[in-house]
Amino acid sequence: MVRFLRRGGVTVTMADLKGSDPAPPMQTDAKLPLVQWLFRAASQRKSVGVDYFTDAGVLRAAGIPCVVFGPGSIAQAHTVDEWVALSQLTKASQILLRFLRSLP
Repeated sequence: MVRFLRRGGVTVTMADLKGSDPAPPMQTDAKLPLVQWLFRAASQRKSVGVDYFTDAGVLRAAGIPCVVFGPGSIAQAHTVDEWVALSQLTKASQILLRFLRSLP
């Protein structure tokens, strides 16, 4: 592959990432005010862990507090027939609306 790219005039640099974690696990402090407001809006008392990659892990590693929130199931995400039930989309939009209205 590298040879093919170089023949096409593409500069290629290889890096050995063994021992590094390009997608570290993340945990955002549940006591942060925005997190608490989102919990209240979602009628949720605590966070729930997930075992899949999101950009939130990369952002959190850069020091940006993040939460992962959205409708649907990871089982349907990024598949050929990806879909979200209208009821889940409606519920998520209602939670976001409550969250936004709760902000000072």
